[in-house]
Amino acid sequence: MPTFSSCATGSFARATVIALLAIACGGAEQARDGSSTIANAEPIEAAVRMDGGLTIMEHAADALERAPRLVTEPVPMATIGGMDGDPRFDLTRVSYAVPLSDGRVATFARVGNRVLIFGRDGRGERVIGQTGKGPGDWMRFGDPIRLRGDTLLVVDFGNQRLNWMTADRGVVRNAPLTISGEVMGMSSVAGLLPDGQAVMSSAGVWGGHQTDSLQRSLARVVSLDLADMTVRTLAVLPDLKGVQYETRYRGRPRTDWQPLRLAGWALVTVWDSAAALATAETPWIELRNAQGQVRARLQVPVVRRAVTTAMREARIATELEVMSCARSEGMIDPEESRRVAREAPFADTLPPFGNLMTSSDGTLWVVDVIAPGDRAWTATAFRKDGAIVGRLYVSGRSTPMAFGDGRVVVRAEDESGVVTLQVLKIQRASTHGSESDRGRTKAVPQPPR
Repeated sequence: MPTFSSCATGSFARATVIALLAIACGGAEQARDGSSTIANAEPIEAAVRMDGGLTIMEHAADALERAPRLVTEPVPMATIGGMDGDPRFDLTRVSYAVPLSDGRVATFARVGNRVLIFGRDGRGERVIGQTGKGPGDWMRFGDPIRLRGDTLLVVDFGNQRLNWMTADRGVVRNAPLTISGEVMGMSSVAGLLPDGQAVMSSAGVWGGHQTDSLQRSLARVVSLDLADMTVRTLAVLPDLKGVQYETRYRGRPRTDWQPLRLAGWALVTVWDSAAALATAETPWIELRNAQGQVRARLQVPVVRRAVTTAMREARIATELEVMSCARSEGMIDPEESRRVAREAPFADTLPPFGNLMTSSDGTLWVVDVIAPGDRAWTATAFRKDGAIVGRLYVSGRSTPMAFGDGRVVVRAEDESGVVTLQVLKIQRASTHGSESDRGRTKAVPQPPR
């Protein structure tokens, strides 16, 4: 395990950081809101077997069809943002959301480095921090980790600080974070293991590890001990795929590598006491312990969707629209960029999973890929033993940002580009329905029997 320079050395400093974790956060344990609204559903149990020292949790091909059907209530519990909102609480650049146990929502905007607190009614309550290096300021924060008591742990890579904050008091404590460039290259903080180690990854960052015919980024997943700043590599995963093609910017032909569109990337979260990892290659989720050892595998009966012409056209239209809104003088060769958007290749199939997310009640939510043009999305809820406790169907064009206990926060954008967040309550449906209820342009093929 490589060890990098520590911001605090000696037993006293280590004890101080551990005390901060215990006192300010109520321990390193993830928060629990109480009984989930889906806990009483009849679960679909996984078939569990041992393969050497590996626990395999496997579901039958029709498990998703038989799973208890979940939907969201038609009227949101709260709607956050919109045209009439305070400009200080603009959500255009919001990248994270954390539902708090009292019904409020904390959101994080990387542009401007602002933490926004919204009340149960969706109204903006407080703006915490700004871009800067002073107390309470932010430079480049990672994904917030919700701890017991609604305390949030936020790693500020830019200021090299660990920050503990609450919605009411803002930043209540911080500790220095002196780490190597290897960890500074991490793109996200996936969560906190029970022993106080933060799991981080570089997934989704275009790097470029070249193979014979395909360029591929490799995502590193590491654990950072918040007490002594030691780093352990938990996994190296295949990440973004790439393709080689010719560009002609300013009339000069050259061969370039770019990520293959709709091919997916590695996914990382913390589920209970393990790092849960998935790639765009395989329909299972690996569970690794704090030493990086694979201890279990959750096999999901997912059928990969073919990338259709409609998906391609929708993605191209979105890219061209973004370019039309950009200032032409900021582009090297606007016409060539538009040509590349129209002609650059796509993957043949979508990845098996769109996202892995955990909620405060200990549920793992495996979100299906939301393809361009989709008018709804779905997700599967797994219990710690691998049982499926529900299959969630959400209509409308939105993207899940966070799951709470019995609720989900989604991001929606109207035709004018105005972004809102909605807090939706999850409830049992009267019937199971079918996969075609997703509202996609074409029915999704059923798993083979």
